[in-house]
Amino acid sequence: MRSIECKNADTDPGIALGLFVSDPRGAYGYAESYADAVVQAATRTNKPLAVVSNYSMVDDRKLAEKVRQAGVPLLRDTSNALKATSHMMTYRDLLNRWRSTNRSFKTQRDGWQC
Repeated sequence: MRSIECKNADTDPGIALGLFVSDPRGAYGYAESYADAVVQAATRTNKPLAVVSNYSMVDDRKLAEKVRQAGVPLLRDTSNALKATSHMMTYRDLLNRWRSTNRSFKTQRDGWQC
């Protein structure tokens, strides 16, 4: 896996975020490959991205740090990922309401288009 590509993801209003769901394991070649792909995807989009893992019995700190440096969190547990997604969507809706009043508001992630 060399890249994650979703044609028109930045311009499609139906796509608000990207979640890559997998169970990364340290020192596992596949995990390194998709971490590289997620980092590369983060440079190509202004939309929020996250890696979701349900595999808690492994040391994935290096992998988590690698994607975190690209601005992509590693979320553990589906429940946590769903809660984070819900909060992100609520935040996006708040920004859209705020912007509809012609107010200026800076987001956490530079260039995030809502």
